[in-house]
Amino acid sequence: MLEDLKPQGYSPPCKVRELAEKLEEKDAKILMEAVEDVETWGASGLKNALNKRGLQISDKPIQRHRDGRCDC
Repeated sequence: MLEDLKPQGYSPPCKVRELAEKLEEKDAKILMEAVEDVETWGASGLKNALNKRGLQISDKPIQRHRDGRCDC
């Protein structure tokens, strides 16, 4: 019964997804496109642009989402 018992890795909630869910659909789409556009947006630059618009997020969740290290 317990032969395959293993600890599950911890994956923090995705702050990028949490932020997107708070936005209107159009803005959420723009956000997710920007997050995926690594050639145009560095994580820090995107964080700064979002912060200037009143959206609080740091660059670490953006990078974690890009790297696939979140629960998305």
